[in-house]
Parts: sequence; structure tokens; C-alpha cells
Amino acid sequence: MRALLRNMWRIKIGILSKAAFGIWLLAVGFVAPVYAQSTDSVLFSSFASVMDVRADGSVEITETFHGEFETPHHGLFRSIPIQYEIPETRETRSIRLKILEATYQGTPEQFSVSRVNDDLEVKVGRADVLVDGPFVYTLR
Repeated sequence: MRALLRNMWRIKIGILSKAAFGIWLLAVGFVAPVYAQSTDSVLFSSFASVMDVRADGSVEITETFHGEFETPHHGLFRSIPIQYEIPETRETRSIRLKILEATYQGTPEQFSVSRVNDDLEVKVGRADVLVDGPFVYTLR
């Protein structure tokens, strides 16, 4: 369990309470779009997300994706919502997010992070390497 907790994201909740953050995760669905270059040639067999809310208001998360590329791909893309509107007040809230590590088949893998609208887009893989067949990607 400790090894799993070490392999997690660190998110500062900021102005959200732990309860509000938990409700937000359920409502918005932290399982935002996960896709490879073309979703018609990738099959996801499982997704696991482990979240640990800490006393200091931070949350550590590890996401694990199991699947299979039916055709060669450069890697995996993950979009994570980091800005949202509270419906009752129409206030906009943001979370700070830092990706600590990405792995492919248990080995550290190159990744890049960019903001796209209200999401943080994580690209895992390398432009000069194609992968196909079964895969396991982990983000923390």
C-alpha cells in the first residue's frame, strides 16, 4: 500500500474543503476523457484511480490504465479538468495540479503537460517511438 501511495499525484485543494473536493470529483468525474491518437484503434480494459485526501488539504492520486493498441501509437493522452464553475454561485474555481511521473509497462516514460481550455492535457510517450499491443500506463 505504501508503494502505491508513493506513486501518486499531488494536488493542492486550495479554497475547496475536502468534502467539496470529493463531491466535485464525483460530480465532474475525475475520469475525464482518456484517449489514444484514435479511439477506434485502442481498447481500454480497465481504469483504476486511487485517491488519498490528506490532513493538509492535498490529495494524492494514482491512475492506472490497462488496454491494447490495435494499431501502432505514440502513446496516451489524458485530459484532466482543472477549472470548473459552481452552478449555484456561478463562481469559477481552479485546482493546482502537478504530474509527478508517467510510466509505460512499469518503466518511467517521457511526458508533456499543457493547458487546453479548462483542462490539463497530459501526453505520455515519444514522437520517435511507436507502441502497439497490450499496455499499462500509470500517472501520478
